[in-house]
Amino acid sequence: MVVSLLVFVAGKFMYKMKKPGTNVILDVTKCSLFALQKKLTSNEKKEHWLDHAKSKYNTRLVDDCKIVMSIILLFSPTILFWSLFEQQGTTWTFQATRMNGDLGGFTIKPDQMQVVNPVLIMIFIPIFEMVIYPLLAKLRIVRTSLQKLTVGGLLVAVSFVIAGLVETKIQPSYAILPQKGEAQLRLINGYDCDIRVKFPDNSTVPDQIVHNFDMLQLHSVKNITGTNSFDVTLAATGCPSFTNELKTIVVLSEMQSITYYHRDDNGKPNLSRVGQNFDVIKKSELGFSQLRVVYNSDISGELAFVKDSKSVFKFDLKSGTSYVDTKNVKNGRYTMKLNDKELTGDIDIGFAGVYTLMVEKSSNSSLITRLYTTTSPNTVHILWQLPQILVLTAAEIMFSITGLEFSYSQAPKSMKSVMSSLWLLTDALGNALVVVFEEFLRLDSQVKQFFLFAGLMVFVMLVFALLAMRYEYVKPQEEEEEEDEGVREEGGGDRREKETTDKTRSQINPAFDQTE
Repeated sequence: MVVSLLVFVAGKFMYKMKKPGTNVILDVTKCSLFALQKKLTSNEKKEHWLDHAKSKYNTRLVDDCKIVMSIILLFSPTILFWSLFEQQGTTWTFQATRMNGDLGGFTIKPDQMQVVNPVLIMIFIPIFEMVIYPLLAKLRIVRTSLQKLTVGGLLVAVSFVIAGLVETKIQPSYAILPQKGEAQLRLINGYDCDIRVKFPDNSTVPDQIVHNFDMLQLHSVKNITGTNSFDVTLAATGCPSFTNELKTIVVLSEMQSITYYHRDDNGKPNLSRVGQNFDVIKKSELGFSQLRVVYNSDISGELAFVKDSKSVFKFDLKSGTSYVDTKNVKNGRYTMKLNDKELTGDIDIGFAGVYTLMVEKSSNSSLITRLYTTTSPNTVHILWQLPQILVLTAAEIMFSITGLEFSYSQAPKSMKSVMSSLWLLTDALGNALVVVFEEFLRLDSQVKQFFLFAGLMVFVMLVFALLAMRYEYVKPQEEEEEEDEGVREEGGGDRREKETTDKTRSQINPAFDQTE
């Protein structure tokens, strides 16, 4: 931004500074309101409703206003284009947070994918101008500005279809979150034998078997309001240190997840809650994996996670406690060392997954480890967003650049800045429409939302195409002046000059069937 500002200021001496004359926007507004008022209050019929303003305003201003109004009508469907285009910085970035950005020694952050669009813009512009547009014109497929705008809009729809297809592959790795009236329960069995968990008869949860050193995950315990307590009974088979049933209480909270750890505590079975905080279920939007450690209270020391002979991160296992809260860690395959003594078995921590690691003593007092997955890691690589970004970039070139050029070339000489402003206004309205979509168009599935946007864009572009077919191209003012000058040189006089100018302004170029 600093460089662009310096370039702008450095070229100031080459600019032609013209003092503004009349307020064109104010003139157009007054003329339009006056014509509308006359149309509503007068019984006189006119060919165009703006012709009612000719009694007060000059014909040139009225004719210019007609052109402006026709282009405004044409621009109205383009608002949705900008609404969808701007979502590459919102919903597409959010989609990237659920994807795998690992490139070995480098991690692509979700917001870094937005850099791809401007880079592709710089690459695509000369390709379109020197290759694609001439080729399409030669094939007589896409030749006019309005045709380019239509194709650009349809390409946006295609990009959202691609985004929807990518999202279908991401869905299986979504975090499973408890809904209203639900809770989640996780129970880790720290014994080297199976246990049976018996819930009350009035509970919606049937009895469960938890295998040795395994974790029970109940993702949807129903009929939970606020905080509810349940009497549970734990019974084991084949455990010398756990012969009697353990009757205790489990507390669950609505729309939250709580984990309990069943372990041997000085020769007695004990079921205790893991930490005072609720479980972390949601993935990190920054791409970090999340890990917590539960362990037998007899175990203590420094637990190091080693990769390529280097300690990457550590957990401090304090004596007398049985857990270490969740922390952000880097994904990868690790060996573990407790007090510099290597533990049996490596672990794989996936990209942006949520995990619980258990360190326990087996029946022969050796240390064992188990890694449990609370939320699946991101499995779809973030580079799979490139196809949709590539298509969207092509759409931007065909739509944005062409639209700005079209609005400027079709505007009367006195309305150039007005039309350019109106084109940019469609961008602003598109951004406002994003807010409306976010507030009132929330579907239960991101896939459905992507496909809905694609369908809406196709519909809007069909409406735009119908409007474009009825649009009458206006010759640029410079061409009119050149033709007028030619007539004067031929000695045609004022009468022939006026006839030629009027004839030029009345020429109609079909928007979809002929070139501009």
